[in-house]
Amino acid sequence: MNDKFLFFCIYFVSVAIISLTILYFAGYLSVATGFVDLLLTAIAGLGIIKLLELEAEAKKRNH
Repeated sequence: MNDKFLFFCIYFVSVAIISLTILYFAGYLSVATGFVDLLLTAIAGLGIIKLLELEAEAKKRNH
């Protein structure tokens, strides 16, 4: 399995569980808010992976 995919899965599952739990206990969880929450979590995870790739590329150039 790819390291990026594994990192994304760990990030996505952990953040999704936490944020959906908070929405549930706050009384705001519905199908729409749950879907939007999962979508934004996925976008954030992909953004973090891209930033880590850029950081690794910058370190590689400097050394």
